[in-house]
Amino acid sequence: MCTAWVVGICGFSLWWVVLGSVGWWLAVKGKTNATNMKKAFQAQQANDQKFVRDNIEHLPSWVFFPDQERCEWFNRMLYQLWPFLNQYLVDMIIGIMEPAVNSALPAVMKFKFERITMGDEAPRIGGIKVYKEHIARGEVKLVIATRLNYSMFDVTHCCCLPYA
Repeated sequence: MCTAWVVGICGFSLWWVVLGSVGWWLAVKGKTNATNMKKAFQAQQANDQKFVRDNIEHLPSWVFFPDQERCEWFNRMLYQLWPFLNQYLVDMIIGIMEPAVNSALPAVMKFKFERITMGDEAPRIGGIKVYKEHIARGEVKLVIATRLNYSMFDVTHCCCLPYA
């Protein structure tokens, strides 16, 4: 009330009081919004750090080692080729393992895989690094970080049968 009286005595309009009050109110509200935004940002940053700490083992290797390259193109190709690679690997395992096990078994027993699969989910490559220094001439050194789903391998019905 005193402010309105001083403004009136000095010959100013009452609109200056209204304008000053609105400006003061906006300044206080802006300061409150800035404080709230700062608190929200700090909370979000703490949540991000907690999320990263909780999921650090699931992050690909190129996150930790920036000199490794992502290879999403290779993962997409592997995903599309996996049904064919799966069958090739199964045939190779059966072709190598069955004769080796059968040769180690007594002559009256026979080992046979009835069903084996490498799973429907293709393995993923997390990152690839190619070493260029400190290697022999004509040598290429690759470090490939693979991510396998160990539950994808399924070997069932392995049996040792007597020869018939």
